[in-house]
Amino acid sequence: MRTGVALFFMFIAAVPSFAVAGPTIVNAALHTSYLPDGFDNNDQTEFMVEGTLSNTCYKAGPHDWNIDKASKEITVFSHAYFYNILCLQMVFDYSLPINAGILAAGDYKVKDGASGIALGQFKVNVSKNDGPDDKLYAPVQDATIDRNAGTVTLTGSFKQGCYRFKSIDVTQNSKNVILVTPVIDEENLDCDIGNYAFEEIRPLPKGLKGRNLLHVRVLNGRSISKLFDM
Repeated sequence: MRTGVALFFMFIAAVPSFAVAGPTIVNAALHTSYLPDGFDNNDQTEFMVEGTLSNTCYKAGPHDWNIDKASKEITVFSHAYFYNILCLQMVFDYSLPINAGILAAGDYKVKDGASGIALGQFKVNVSKNDGPDDKLYAPVQDATIDRNAGTVTLTGSFKQGCYRFKSIDVTQNSKNVILVTPVIDEENLDCDIGNYAFEEIRPLPKGLKGRNLLHVRVLNGRSISKLFDM
């Protein structure tokens, strides 16, 4: 019996192993940008770019960007994983969120690193104060689009009971960006600590078509950004 077991393991060890090569990384061109306008030089500048992959051999890979402060040009480099196997011929989009951080005031251009094609431009304004933001935004945790009703729903919760919504503006910020600014105000100074959930529904701008970016400003300094089709 021991001899048989030994021969079995010798046989297994003799079987050649086939290493999986894995994917290669290739350049992936971008074709569309979604650039919110109206950031200040005390905001974290966030936007979205989008590209297309030609078949299921490709999967979205790593990305990076470079900011030329002198020319105010942001170059986005996108890559894809390519698997050298039989694949389905299916065209599909992928999107990349870009947080360019706090930028100096001025007009910025965005271009694709693979093709050099210009993707768009946006403006960073001079802040009106030295604080983290000119407005006090709500602690929104999620935002959803109801395309049939033509509305956006904001949900989240306050950790203190003395804050209320002052205004919620929903505007077409640029050609393909819907900007939501949920501004809050302190109602009184006697705050009860707790969990005060909210749900706010507002209509989207009329006549929206095609693909758009929903961009919601949030208290924590980051935005909620989602692409949607109408």
